[in-house]
Amino acid sequence: MTLRERTAQLAEKCQIKHEYYDNNAEGAQRSKYLWSPDLAPVEPARRTWGWYNFMNLWISASFNVNTWQLAGSYVAAGLAWWQGWLCIWAGYILTGIFVSLGGRMGAMYHISFPVAIRSSFGIYGSIWPVLNRIVLAIIWYSVQGWIGGQ
Repeated sequence: MTLRERTAQLAEKCQIKHEYYDNNAEGAQRSKYLWSPDLAPVEPARRTWGWYNFMNLWISASFNVNTWQLAGSYVAAGLAWWQGWLCIWAGYILTGIFVSLGGRMGAMYHISFPVAIRSSFGIYGSIWPVLNRIVLAIIWYSVQGWIGGQ
């Protein structure tokens, strides 16, 4: 058996068998894991956010206890307030670039993260990045809650 035949056989074993659902057929059944209204692209009528909404979202996301603590730690380390402020802005700009690049697929095709990540990890492999994102959000909320309670 050649390497090509072995590779084809391995690829066939790795495939997940599933039924094909014709979405256009009357009474078509869809798998809830593959499609739901939350996973569907956002319709044009519901795309109501503009630059002002996104700007306010980013400002509100960066206005938190951790940012104030970070600014205070810069002053405690010996920097002037404006130097710490510049460091924070530089960090937010760099982060914004990478977040914007990561969200480009969702902005272009109006799909959510769980749907966009399926193109890289596959249908079932996408569970891992989604779970990572959930755990990170829980930890981040916990850290902010703990710092706010101090």
